[in-house]
Amino acid sequence: MAQMLISLAQQNIDKQTGKKMLNVGSYGLHILMLSICFRAGCASTDWELGNALTNLKWLFKDVPARREDYTEVTGCTSFPLDFCSHRWLENVEVAERALQICPSLKMYISAAKMKTVTESLTKSFKTAEKIVQDALFPAKLKFLVLVAKEITPFLKLYQMHKPMLRFMCGDLTNMLKGLMEKFVKPSVMKDATTPVKCFQVDYANSVNRIDVTKMRIGFVTERALEEHMKQNSSEKLSLEFRQNCKLFLLKMVSKLFEKAPLKYPLVRGLSVLDPRVLLKNKETSVRKLNTVLRLLVESGRIEEQSCDDILREFGQFYDHNLMCASDSFRNFNPQMGRLDEFYHEHLSNKVEFRHLWEVVKLVLVLSHGQASVERGFSVNKEVMVDNLKEDSLIAQRIIHDHVNHIGGLLNIVYTKELLLSAAATRQKYHNYLDDQKH
Repeated sequence: MAQMLISLAQQNIDKQTGKKMLNVGSYGLHILMLSICFRAGCASTDWELGNALTNLKWLFKDVPARREDYTEVTGCTSFPLDFCSHRWLENVEVAERALQICPSLKMYISAAKMKTVTESLTKSFKTAEKIVQDALFPAKLKFLVLVAKEITPFLKLYQMHKPMLRFMCGDLTNMLKGLMEKFVKPSVMKDATTPVKCFQVDYANSVNRIDVTKMRIGFVTERALEEHMKQNSSEKLSLEFRQNCKLFLLKMVSKLFEKAPLKYPLVRGLSVLDPRVLLKNKETSVRKLNTVLRLLVESGRIEEQSCDDILREFGQFYDHNLMCASDSFRNFNPQMGRLDEFYHEHLSNKVEFRHLWEVVKLVLVLSHGQASVERGFSVNKEVMVDNLKEDSLIAQRIIHDHVNHIGGLLNIVYTKELLLSAAATRQKYHNYLDDQKH
């Protein structure tokens, strides 16, 4: 369905403009790209952690008497948090809270079985009973948290409006390598120094994988597994747990390789605009720029005749900044600075770089995802009330966006025009109603 939509859009654009779309993938950063992969990893195991965490929340949700019994028996006032079934990576706190209350939950279940407090017959209580009986449940949660924390920094970094696509190649490659190194042999991973070589790693081949007993499942998870082994000397359960960890990582990496935009040459080529790596190697930077220019020419976005001028200007730009401004490139921070402002400072209004600046402006508008659009849907949902008309919603969104733009309510400038406009709102409303009647 998605491919059909893309094909129709391409045909329409080609018909109207004679140009082609620049393909950086249909997912970009979409929050579900990582959540789907993470959920797929969880589903490949037999742990059913989603079901367990959901039922823990329902055990105490809207049941004051049960919450009171729990607090009275355990002395604990912390309760399970809401599990989000469609945004798995937001459940790190949910898993950590479940780990925190596991001892208290065990005390409560034991008291209920001994009839000290009322025993529930609900599904959520039965699930909680199975949880406290599963000695490996803490280890499972700790592994879940380990993998989630491997990905969450990447996801948080790219939930912003800044032009971030140029950094995605390096950051996504590092994240993938971090996951693969947990179960792929170091001798295989040592050559995965670039995105293309990372994709060439045959992680599905058992010959290239670390022995399951030596997998890197995390220090905290290893400790939890050791605690279990002290109480239960079953090597079989320990082996099954590690096998599930391997399945989790295999499925997740497989999904990421399938969804990740790294397979698109334009995404890899645009990393040439990352100031932190641009000045490291001129030959590599020129090669990446050539890739970008070729794709721009093929899509009809620039003229082929201008490419030599662009490459010449890039060479001059490289040599000049290597001598004069290398520190500003090396110390660029994507979280603090904006790439469009950075290159505007170095390229705009400079005749000697005019062709290069046109290309940079063209590729900087490419989006790394639709996080801002999805965030807009969330804002709409928050302001929506019954019978809210379109004009009212638009007005509220304009106010919301302006307040965000200026940095908060305290930064609003109450001008004379604003005060006069607010004073006349009632009259404007009556005028609007009169216009609707005619």
